[in-house]
Amino acid sequence: AAGPRWLLTGDASQRVLAAWAATLPEAQATAGTDWLPPFLSRLLDDPYHVVRFHAARALRTLDGHAALLADFDFVANAEAVRPTAARVLQRFRERGPREVRPALLLGPNGLDQERFDALYARRDDRPVYIVE
Repeated sequence: AAGPRWLLTGDASQRVLAAWAATLPEAQATAGTDWLPPFLSRLLDDPYHVVRFHAARALRTLDGHAALLADFDFVANAEAVRPTAARVLQRFRERGPREVRPALLLGPNGLDQERFDALYARRDDRPVYIVE
């Protein structure tokens, strides 16, 4: 699926667009939201602050996540925001098994971490200039 792939491997413009789209009720109704937390949590320490902002904004729309992001500062250094990302990921793991959906990297035991990490390792961190 393009959205999950862009969140993991895309350049900054693709990551911000996918994170922004994850805030839209229409997109959430179509794609569901149960798969979003690990993808969005991975963006909370993104090198581009605008990507972090939209990832946090999208997470806040998901049940129970607003409290996890209460103290999130999207312009803080990467080390300072990683505990928030870890809390989001831990909550995702504690929710138990989900429907198997390989296109969203969801297997019978939850997130397919090996595939997730392999895709994330291919993230495009080249500097980009985004006209807003």
